[in-house]
Amino acid sequence: MKRVLCVIFFLFSNIMLGNQIDELKTVREVEHFIKRFFPEFNKERDENFDYGNFRIEPDQIIYNNLDCQNKFDSSEIKNWGKVDINNDGLTDLFFIPHFSGYYQYFIIDKGKNAFELFLINDFNSCELSSVIKVNDQNHIKFRRARSTAMMYPGDLTVTYETDTLTYKFGTFIELNNKENIPDLQVEKIEMETTTCGGACPNFELEIKRNLKTKFYGKLYVRFVGKSESKITAKEWSEINTLINYIEVKKLKDRYVADSFDLPTINLKVTFEDGSVKVIDDYGADGTFGLRALYSKLKKIGMDTKWK
Repeated sequence: MKRVLCVIFFLFSNIMLGNQIDELKTVREVEHFIKRFFPEFNKERDENFDYGNFRIEPDQIIYNNLDCQNKFDSSEIKNWGKVDINNDGLTDLFFIPHFSGYYQYFIIDKGKNAFELFLINDFNSCELSSVIKVNDQNHIKFRRARSTAMMYPGDLTVTYETDTLTYKFGTFIELNNKENIPDLQVEKIEMETTTCGGACPNFELEIKRNLKTKFYGKLYVRFVGKSESKITAKEWSEINTLINYIEVKKLKDRYVADSFDLPTINLKVTFEDGSVKVIDDYGADGTFGLRALYSKLKKIGMDTKWK
């Protein structure tokens, strides 16, 4: 999965216009709204490079241009729509734009004209998302199609990997519907991010239950060298709760993305009872929940004012 699950942008307006997503009725209104709050979609390319020009096309045109159109039915493609995807009473927006390929995004209304943008799936990787109900709550059904060549040329078997995603911990992760989610106490978290073919942050981070935090910045980080600090009790509680919710102990020990020159994330979680979980994740290709955990840890590593 070549995707950064959580690309988040916040933009605030000084004009109070109520729930603006509710007011959207046409494709042009949707395009205008998106460009207004997320200026990155405003970039105009040369007409000879139309690939990068933003617009929302009719469902059938989107489907006709998908590399994976034989994996999904055309009726499953919807260029835009409204739904309260995080179940907070405010209307959110999903859309599939023509913008350097076809991807599916969700915009969550945070209230007071603040919005979050999430990139959910990449059609180039044969991924598709749709809204479903679970226990009267809205969630995302995420599917990824895989084709396997059989004995004869042209004879393909398509299999599907399916997850139910929910909005939790500020992002979308796999839904844990268990009544009794583990409540294990984490003693220490260690994470190392390696270099890649580009400017990937390369650092080591250690956080202990007593909130003491050690950082060793190497490349493409704001602080290079070794330093110590402390995180807040709230940050630690959120990380500990997230680790329990995704049941990190039950996840695979190794994940590998099908691409080159990507960074590896080495994660080590030590629990109060002395047990240890180690995950080696090339390309951050693990679960949505793992990527949410990486994101929180990376934010601490990259945003803390180390000395």
